[in-house]
Amino acid sequence: MSPKTPLKIHKVCFNYIKSLKAIENFSEHTISAYSTDLVQFLHGFTVEISIKELKQLLNQAQIHPFFEKMAPLSSAEEIQISHEIKKTLKSWSSLSASSRNRKFSCLKSLFNWCFQNELSSQNLGDSIHTPKSPRKIPHYISVDEAILLLSQLRKVADENQTQKLYEQSAFIHLLYGGGLRLSEACNIKWEDINLKNGRLKVLGKGGKERMIYLPLQCVSTVKKILKNHMFIFGQSPLPTHRGYSWVKQWGKNIGLLKPLNPHALRHSYATHLLTSGANLRSLQELLGHSSLTATERYTHLSVDHLALTLENKHPLGDKNK
Repeated sequence: MSPKTPLKIHKVCFNYIKSLKAIENFSEHTISAYSTDLVQFLHGFTVEISIKELKQLLNQAQIHPFFEKMAPLSSAEEIQISHEIKKTLKSWSSLSASSRNRKFSCLKSLFNWCFQNELSSQNLGDSIHTPKSPRKIPHYISVDEAILLLSQLRKVADENQTQKLYEQSAFIHLLYGGGLRLSEACNIKWEDINLKNGRLKVLGKGGKERMIYLPLQCVSTVKKILKNHMFIFGQSPLPTHRGYSWVKQWGKNIGLLKPLNPHALRHSYATHLLTSGANLRSLQELLGHSSLTATERYTHLSVDHLALTLENKHPLGDKNK
């Protein structure tokens, strides 16, 4: 086979990636992760197509506007695919639970799509079983640490009065004050935010919009940025790696023992709201979760808060000995 000639399964994946982009409206991050997983799976069929060529094939799918018409997979092709699924799942078995499950879900989703679009006579994804992985407790900082971080940011920015520091201050205020994902904060446009009433329109995962209200201190920090461009942080969206480095560096600046990252600020936002009495449904809307299941990971935090309250207030608690 010529190195440039793809098998039918390669074309199946090509169309699948295009469907994620054009129909399902998946984020660029998710499509990139799925493409990486599919490249690893596809390379098992033939080494005559290099990893680089496979990546190029799937990258083209993200920008190609049309779907290729395809005949269904033959019985022989389905048998070959089933065999390759087993080999691939075995090769991924040593990965961490979260990475392994994401890759398993990618393949399962691919073959569900094939079956739904009548490209296979059976759902080859039925043989893929995703084991439950232990639920991780989100990393978050305390209220005191959050206040110290933000007050120090405002102080340094006001003392130096540079746009760079005002932008860093506003960015971190938005992550914590609005509970935003890193990509959401990086892509904010001036037209998305109403500085009079503190309303912010956020474009979240899957292109879903939500409206949130920002605290007054958060709005005041944004007001200090010059409106020179379409986006709050420049002519184009702020690169995510730069936003990440800002957060990490300021975590070091205030002496946090554990490295700070943007998602930890989002977790802190959720944690502090929940322990202050916010209900899960409200928190779900504010965070932009598609299901309540994703929000329920924070319920342990309210239990921890109750336990701490008990120890502090009960006559038999540690504080009253």
